[in-house]
Amino acid sequence: MKRFFYTLLGAAVCASCTNEPDVVSPAAGGRNLRFALSEVEMETVAGEGSRATFGENFVINWEDAKDALGVFVYNPETNDMSTKGVQASIGRDDDGVATVAATVSEFQSGDQLVAYYPYTRSNENFQSVKVEINANQTQYGLGNFNGSHNPMLSVPVTLDAAASEVGETVKFRPLGAIVEWGVYSSDETFRSENVESVSFTATNKDAGGIVFLNLKDTSETEDINVSASGSKSVTVSLMGDAPVPAAATPDQSVYAVLAPNAYTGCTVVVTTDKATYTWSVDEFNAPRAYVRRIGLDLASENAVREARTETEAVDLSAAGTANTYYVSQPATTYKFKATVKGNGEAFTGSNISYTAEDLAIDPACALLVWYNSVQSSYQPWAQLSPVEINSVELGDNGYVYFRTPAAFVNGNVLIAVFDAPVDYQSVEINDKRQITNANLLWSWNIVAAEGYDLDATAVTKGGYTFMNRDLGAVIDPEDAANDIEKASTVGNYYQYGRKDPFPSIPDYTSVQICYMTGLTFTPTYTPIVALDQGSFGRADYARVAHHQILGNTGETIAVKLYENRGDATAAEAVAAAAAMPYAWMQEYDWGHWMANDGGEAWSTTAKTIYDPCPAGWRMMTEEAWNALIGDATAHADLDVGKGFRFDAEELRGAYFPINTKRGGNGYGNDYSGSCGVPCYSSYAVAGHTDYENTRVVIAEFKANYATTEVQATGEDGKPVVDEEGKPVMVPVDNTDITFNAENRGNAHGFCVRCIRETVTE
Repeated sequence: MKRFFYTLLGAAVCASCTNEPDVVSPAAGGRNLRFALSEVEMETVAGEGSRATFGENFVINWEDAKDALGVFVYNPETNDMSTKGVQASIGRDDDGVATVAATVSEFQSGDQLVAYYPYTRSNENFQSVKVEINANQTQYGLGNFNGSHNPMLSVPVTLDAAASEVGETVKFRPLGAIVEWGVYSSDETFRSENVESVSFTATNKDAGGIVFLNLKDTSETEDINVSASGSKSVTVSLMGDAPVPAAATPDQSVYAVLAPNAYTGCTVVVTTDKATYTWSVDEFNAPRAYVRRIGLDLASENAVREARTETEAVDLSAAGTANTYYVSQPATTYKFKATVKGNGEAFTGSNISYTAEDLAIDPACALLVWYNSVQSSYQPWAQLSPVEINSVELGDNGYVYFRTPAAFVNGNVLIAVFDAPVDYQSVEINDKRQITNANLLWSWNIVAAEGYDLDATAVTKGGYTFMNRDLGAVIDPEDAANDIEKASTVGNYYQYGRKDPFPSIPDYTSVQICYMTGLTFTPTYTPIVALDQGSFGRADYARVAHHQILGNTGETIAVKLYENRGDATAAEAVAAAAAMPYAWMQEYDWGHWMANDGGEAWSTTAKTIYDPCPAGWRMMTEEAWNALIGDATAHADLDVGKGFRFDAEELRGAYFPINTKRGGNGYGNDYSGSCGVPCYSSYAVAGHTDYENTRVVIAEFKANYATTEVQATGEDGKPVVDEEGKPVMVPVDNTDITFNAENRGNAHGFCVRCIRETVTE
């Protein structure tokens, strides 16, 4: 076995000089409070350290305007909190010292201030703060430790009620153990390879996941008990090229944050673009606040090398370009043409028109914008990508390439191309979340559904062929283990006229979509730093999802590009929205986000570039919907799914989940699961019915999901009891399904059920 070596390193701050932080106005009855972060060199003993520096060879600074702390103020005798986890921003004073500005409530002399990093919106109790050591970490190039993966906790300080600044420097203590993976090769044969990721897995302890902390128990001398729950593995993925170096040096290393533990039965796997290298390790000690340096020589006899099979990439656009592509196989390289918008076909309408030449694009790079996967439990939410993030790249031939992982992940991914060579760290946005240093030219939805075949599973009725799932749904109800997984039978949501998907519901256990989780959408993550909006969910239920691209408030979901109906033509509006596929278009009046003449974006006469359906498929029309429900009966599926099925023989039990709808601001508060009120499914169709409204179809049915039984009633009308006086229960009749068609404003969001473009007579 290769001899692992390590060095225990201390911590010291290396501050860079910038302007002072902006001072925010205090809330009524509140006050501004400022304090300096630890600027002193720390001892090299377990339990002490700083966010700023680990070791003499690489430096991690507090990032002004990006890093944010959560701040509490409490009475140490009564534990009463006067300030509950407010967000505090970081800046620099004139001497370059990192300084925090927070707006806190009034406090008394003797009260204590305590803070943690990174800030999470849902943490409101200083004795039960939830942070995360991410199981999936990122690093922008070799040697560049991403400090945002290392949560930290401050030592409490006592406040003077008369002061506006804390009298002493607040010392922060890192919670994680840092491992410096020195990947290199003593044999030049392997130096042509690019490092893509390093994974650490243990059998006895969780290396990553959720960590609960009692901030009151923190002191400067006692060690901190850090126990993560959620993942036995931690993987660090590199963004961009990372050629294998000739020696293990700090500026060429991969840095991982682990939960501090004494691990046993471990494996370390280095993945390059050509092979995987695996080491077996019997014991691995990772102390908190230490940096352990580990040399990983790819040429070592202790490294088991397995070459990656090079195969021709599967061309998803071979049958035609589209805005959505389905992938179904693990460990497979795919590609699609990225030099044309949508289906690439010209369209002429009264309000929206374009030629084939108008649809050509010339991208400079490709990035993965967001991803999600099937969720099975709340604690923790899984953070798995159906596409290997660092495999997404733009080829010289104008195709975007990506790979699916060896262990297939069902879920959705959004990939975009840009006109400038930006990366995950360099993208910049303004206060409306518009990208300012590049133009997002177009984006595509990748739906990862293992083994799924669109054609083989399709159903036909009345001359129309329908997909047997909502667009973006990744599993059937028979494949779901619980009501959380059943949410993945629901497809993505679409605002009228937009090609861009928004994620499914978070689960089916809520009376309303977001009540039990505090999430409006299923957890959906982004590797783009500027678009990472942070953490959302219910901390009181331990159901917080981190690194979300969509939040649960108006300002974290929607943007208002236009204030009035006449500010932009329909063509201008849909084009502007296409440049922001990660933001809901806020309604401006009567439920609209664009003028009513935008109906041609989803035309009834031809498939447009804004149609979200795959090649060979298109938006459902009202005629198709009427053919589907004509002479049809259906029944509620309470045993397997959370929806309803058609009884018609030719529809083969086609399943339609309860998918509700989304309001004009993207919120989802409709009934979706365990409810005693009518629940429903709704699907948008192409075209308009009149000037004022966009036509959507509502299929409504009544189903009591709180219980499937009621007390039996006798012929005399009285409740029936057995010999022991207990109620006699009988199944509820949940088979009454009604179908309706309603008009809704185009800012609302609905699921889509595609039909085949070719209609049989």
